Amino acid sequence: MSNFTDFFATASGGAAFANKVEFTSTSTWTVPQTIRDRITDNGGENVYLEMVGGGHADRSGEVFADIFRLTSSHYDQGSTSQITMKIGAAGGETGFTQSTQSGTFTDDYSSSSPSKGSGATVLQAFVNGSPAYDSNGYPIVTRVHLDKNITFLSNVQYDASDNDPNKFLTSFHASSSIALNNFSSTLTYSSPDLDFTFSDGQAHAFDGTIVLRSDQSHYIGGGAGAYVTQYNIYWSTSDMKWKSSWSNSWASSNHTSTLGGMSVTAPYGPTYGTVVRAGGSTNHAQFKYNPTNTNGHKGLAQHNYAGSYGAGGSSPQPGIIRIYYHS
Repeated sequence: MSNFTDFFATASGGAAFANKVEFTSTSTWTVPQTIRDRITDNGGENVYLEMVGGGHADRSGEVFADIFRLTSSHYDQGSTSQITMKIGAAGGETGFTQSTQSGTFTDDYSSSSPSKGSGATVLQAFVNGSPAYDSNGYPIVTRVHLDKNITFLSNVQYDASDNDPNKFLTSFHASSSIALNNFSSTLTYSSPDLDFTFSDGQAHAFDGTIVLRSDQSHYIGGGAGAYVTQYNIYWSTSDMKWKSSWSNSWASSNHTSTLGGMSVTAPYGPTYGTVVRAGGSTNHAQFKYNPTNTNGHKGLAQHNYAGSYGAGGSSPQPGIIRIYYHS
C-alpha cells in the first residue's frame, strides 16, 4: 500500500486512517488486536505517526510526522501486545519501545569554575546510561560522589595556621557545613570522600540540593562564622541536566570558584528505541522539522523564538505522540 492510499478513502468509502490515539503523558498502549494480527501476518503495519519532544526554554522539541511501519520489534521488552509511550516533559525526549538494561552505570563529570555573575553552571546530562525518573522528572540514583578538590575563591589564600585546602571537608569548622535540602528520601554522606548515599542503601530520586558552605575564618582577614562561599549542586528538571551554582556576599561578579569533579551512579532506567529529542539537545540544528516561528510544526509544539535563543515567548511545552491507524 502506498503512502497516498494510506491517506485517501477506500473504494467502499471508508477512510484509511479512521482511528487515532493520542498520548500527552507517559502511559502504555495496548496495540489493538487488528493491528497485532496484521503485524503477525504481514510483518508490519503502516501507521501515521506524529511525535514531538519536550520543549526547551528557548526552542521546541524535535518533530517526527510521517508514515511509520509498526512491527513486532516495537513492542516493549518481553511483551507481545504493549508499547510504552514516553512523553517528554519540558526539556525531555519523547519516544516508545521500552527496554531496561540490568545493573548500574556511573557518569563522571569534569570540574566547573563559575564566576559569581554567571549563575548556574551546567555540569552535564547523563551520558553513559539512562536512569529512571520520578513523576517530577528527578533521576533515580544510588550514589553521588564529589571531588574534594574545591576552591572556594580564586584570589583568597588560606590562613597559614589553617593551611589545608580541604579542611572544611575533612575536619569541619563550627561554621562550615554540608546541608542536604529538600530531599524526599534521607540522603547521608561520608567524609572525607564526600560520598552521598541514601540511608536505606537503596536508589531514590535526587530531588533536593547538596549545599556546601565554607566559613570565612579559614582565610586571611576573614571573620569567624561568615560564609565565604556556598555551593549548590542539584538536578535541573527544566533542561534535565546536573547544575552547580555558588553565592558569595562580597565577591565581585568576575570572581570564580571551582567545583572539582563529580560522579553519579544510578541503576539503568528504561530506554526507548524510537525517540525524538528534546528542545535542549545540542543537535537541535539537525532536527528534520526545525521550527523558526511561534506555531511549530502542525501546531504540535510551540517554539519560543523571538529573534535569538533565550529570548521571550511562552513557557516550554511537553511532548506529544499521536498515532493514526487503520480500522
